[in-house]
Amino acid sequence: MNMKLSASTISYELPSMIYFLYGEDDVRVGERRRELVDGFRKKYPTGEVQIFDFEDNGTPEAIRLACSACDPGLFAVPKLVIWLHPCAPKEGEVALKDFLARFVKEHPKDISLLVIAPGKIKKTHPVSAILLKKADRTEELELLSGAALEQYVLSMFAGFDTGLSIGRPALASLLKAVGDDRFRLKQEVARLATYRGTGMITSEDVALFLRPSAETTVFQALDALSRGERERALTVFAVEQRAGNAPKDAVYGLLSMCAWQIRRLIAIREAYDQGNRDSGSIARVTKLPPFAVQNALRSIDRLPLPRLIAGLSLLADMDAAMKVGELDPGIALDTFVWKF
Repeated sequence: MNMKLSASTISYELPSMIYFLYGEDDVRVGERRRELVDGFRKKYPTGEVQIFDFEDNGTPEAIRLACSACDPGLFAVPKLVIWLHPCAPKEGEVALKDFLARFVKEHPKDISLLVIAPGKIKKTHPVSAILLKKADRTEELELLSGAALEQYVLSMFAGFDTGLSIGRPALASLLKAVGDDRFRLKQEVARLATYRGTGMITSEDVALFLRPSAETTVFQALDALSRGERERALTVFAVEQRAGNAPKDAVYGLLSMCAWQIRRLIAIREAYDQGNRDSGSIARVTKLPPFAVQNALRSIDRLPLPRLIAGLSLLADMDAAMKVGELDPGIALDTFVWKF
């Protein structure tokens, strides 16, 4: 019977099952993977773990080996077979789907198949569709927000030391600074935990270590511009300029970061227009970090390719004018906001 449970209620059970783990929160998916593997090794010290990553190798031979690994051996020992990125192979969809259909019926003794799909999945994909319908266990780890995200951060701090916590204003500052970058959130929690050790992390501690990065600022501004909120974009840029020691230099940096971010968006938009609609497949095509693609997908529908190309051309023309002193950087930034 297929069951969908939360991470807090699932524990590793006996072999002979299909376990489907997926979700857009790549960090928590990775953590859950380690929990399950560690749980298996603890319960079955003599067990065997085999891992196949179809993102790295999705050839027919790799698929054949991944499927044959689920066959019972001559000397049966508990075995955990892990498939990563099962929807990545374009030409192997049918082979994987057919194998899963057979595995569901046969369920070889002492063999568990853990299928992991980080990122947003297409639920109608042949592989994910059969897993969602037939897997013994499914677990989705979505991006946390609000109170759930705050509780998750508190649990991360407590994991370093049971006496370590963070004040509510400090927590709000931390989450604002890192935005939706879950990898950076994990890194900053580790840095703050190492710095404080135990006790209460304050807003001063957070301010000492980080403020919103220029990349986050530019993303927020471009996201606002995609919705036509120019005043909001100007406010975001103004806050970043005031935070720097040299406002003029800050403007140059913001304009440069805008060009860099738009180049990323162009690559994502081109992949999107080619039919790649989930963050995982776009990340593979563009070679960009999955979290960056996830962020961009929120506004990509409002940023058609011609608009992005025109925006990049505008920045290039203004850069040339600034280098010869024909354009003030502050005016250039305002011009970009109103013309993009």
